[in-house]
Amino acid sequence: MDKVKSQRKDCSILENILSSIIFLIFVCLFILVPKVKLEGPKEMILDVGSTYHEKGLLVSSLNANLSNKIKITNEVDTSKTGTYKVNYEIRNGIFHQTLFRYITVKDIRGPKIELKGSKETVLCPNANYEEEGYLAIDNVDKDVTSKVKVKKNKDYILYSVTDSSGNKSEVKRKLWYQDKEVPTFSISDGEVSIIALNSTFEDQYQVTDNCDGIITDKVKVTGELDPTKVGSYTLTYSIEDTSSNKQEIKRVIKVVDEKKLGTIYLTFDDGPSLQNTGEILDILKQNEVPATFFVIGNTDADLLKRIVQEGHSIGLHSWSHRYDIIYQSKDSYFADLKELHDYVESITGVDSKLLRFPGGSSNTISKKYQDGIMSELTTEVLKQGYQYYDWNIDSKDSSSAKNKDAIYQEVVNHLSHDKVNMILFHDTKNATEEALNDIILYAKKEGYTFDKITNNTYPVMQKINN
Repeated sequence: MDKVKSQRKDCSILENILSSIIFLIFVCLFILVPKVKLEGPKEMILDVGSTYHEKGLLVSSLNANLSNKIKITNEVDTSKTGTYKVNYEIRNGIFHQTLFRYITVKDIRGPKIELKGSKETVLCPNANYEEEGYLAIDNVDKDVTSKVKVKKNKDYILYSVTDSSGNKSEVKRKLWYQDKEVPTFSISDGEVSIIALNSTFEDQYQVTDNCDGIITDKVKVTGELDPTKVGSYTLTYSIEDTSSNKQEIKRVIKVVDEKKLGTIYLTFDDGPSLQNTGEILDILKQNEVPATFFVIGNTDADLLKRIVQEGHSIGLHSWSHRYDIIYQSKDSYFADLKELHDYVESITGVDSKLLRFPGGSSNTISKKYQDGIMSELTTEVLKQGYQYYDWNIDSKDSSSAKNKDAIYQEVVNHLSHDKVNMILFHDTKNATEEALNDIILYAKKEGYTFDKITNNTYPVMQKINN
């Protein structure tokens, strides 16, 4: 009996030992066996045509890095719809575990609708929108433009399309019905017109509105013009479109003396010169011939006074006579002109409105400093009450004609009784002074008359090239 009890006791001890060993084994396995789980979701949905990015596994272990123990079998093809399985297998000694991830590839993206033109279109009131076009491309079905449905609403147009997978896309084109543009005037001969005394004035213009079209017949003209009297007249043109946009412009009409055919206008630029202008004035006085002097700035005050006192006209050429300054901008030009105007007026008392552009209105060197500056200046000076004068006979005393005989021939060979003869000289040249008396004697012998330029002289103006 005691022996049996002893045996039972021994068995109980053995069982306890065995249980402890098994427990220890499980503890070791729990501690040493890697912990594995999927990184990211177990089930994923991808758009067809997209890229699958492998997220991998999360592995925690007391052992060294086990990344080289992981085997991934990936058969995902995102170019085709379907469900794919990604297998993850990890082996480390006796440890073996397999996990799965399921990837569903399907078309989940709607077609892309591209509108031609603007997504916001401004229309005239009561206008009908003319479709500018659209394009619809699907990632699976490709071009589905023909399937686009267009629905016009009051303030927008709705474009919608559904692909073969049931994905729907919509785009709106906003419509704004408004007219904020003022009518546009188009005047054949510009905002400043010059007509000869007793001539017929043809008021040619057209007014176009962005919504109403040509509405010239709706223009109201106020102001008076008398072509039988020399002077400057202002006409006001007013227009209002159907959207109450108003436009008003003022047009200056200058009535000047008739063209005096066969008349000679002697004009001198760049002076007065201490070396030559006095002698030129003597020649003019001796022959009882008037002339016009287009002067520059900071010149002899006594000569300026003498020009006026002896009955000649004084005009404005340029204070600085530097092209890089005066043709840099409209503001630069008028600043230079004002300085010269005020200087001449302070000395002579003459409020001169006669001017000649350095290089003439047709010069192209100004383009080097400001593109289009001459087109701007030739209009603006007229609007500000000035009148510019070019020439139609060049004595070439500042270029190719180097002596009095050459200057004489350049002038007399181009005189004509059938035109106004406006001659360009420079009273800074010795040869000009030497040739002048012979030119005057020849012209008188041939029956020409002489005159000076005034505010009412019909202008000789060259073609604008900038």
